[in-house]
Amino acid sequence: MAAKKKKPIGKLVDQVATRLQLLVRLKASDDCGYANCVTCDKFLHYKELQGGHFIPRGTSFTKLMEENIHPQCFGCNGFGMKYGDAEKHYTFYMVDMYGRDFVENLLAEKKAKRPHKWVRGDLDTLLVDINAQIKEHQQMNIKKSDILLICATPPACSAVIIGMWYGFGVWLANFFMCSWGGICT
Repeated sequence: MAAKKKKPIGKLVDQVATRLQLLVRLKASDDCGYANCVTCDKFLHYKELQGGHFIPRGTSFTKLMEENIHPQCFGCNGFGMKYGDAEKHYTFYMVDMYGRDFVENLLAEKKAKRPHKWVRGDLDTLLVDINAQIKEHQQMNIKKSDILLICATPPACSAVIIGMWYGFGVWLANFFMCSWGGICT
């Protein structure tokens, strides 16, 4: 039987980056899964947000740096960083969050354009760690729903999640009440 072919390093880096962006959005979200875009302050579900990079993703040394990735809406991450004023707002956010020295060091490293060589073992370890954190955050959200939560979701729809603890696990019932008479999903 042939040994399993290893993924190319570039594909592994992309896989780690995708999972890291999910982790960042999960960490930033509230109990109902909502978070703010760091540039325009839109309040959206983490699945509707993207993992926006302060230093663009093409700069390899910051591609997998958690401090460089934050939730952004599609508009800010897509065109706002290049053509709008999202970059200015993101810079203010970064300075408030990490301090001026950190941001200046990141910008200096970006300007230096130093290549970064990724090591397969480091990437494999990082991927396992990120996946464990994602699982932990997803389980935390389930445990938090053991209490009564009211989550406002558009359009004028409230999802009430009621959880009851039994010896064999958590039982969750979802009740959706929509003022517009539709079905909430």
